[in-house]
Amino acid sequence: SDGSVSVKFWFATGGAGFCISRGLALKMSPWASLGNFISTAEKIRLPDDCTIGYIIEALLEKLPADSILKQVTLSYGGFENRRNVVSIVGGFSLAEDPTRFKTVHCLLYPDTDWCPKPKPRHKN
Repeated sequence: SDGSVSVKFWFATGGAGFCISRGLALKMSPWASLGNFISTAEKIRLPDDCTIGYIIEALLEKLPADSILKQVTLSYGGFENRRNVVSIVGGFSLAEDPTRFKTVHCLLYPDTDWCPKPKPRHKN
């Protein structure tokens, strides 16, 4: 035997991006920083999104199966020229933020330096 072990995990983005917290990123660092990410990906022979999932689920055991329905996913894309975006007002225009990800970020974290500041309302 080559010493390999079978591990099951459920994670993939289908080519989309993902966000993780700074705390989780720090916990992942033994497998994901200083060149270790490539080594980890080569070890499991899967793409980068699956490698992130492998680190989070299999190595850190941070995503229990019973929490899957509590996870949030935002997606962006188009099929047959139909837009699939979050319908949200504020922040950036559709031209400036076609994915609406920046707008959602600024609603959650309005003090981010690159977020538009709300215009003051005039009192009559």
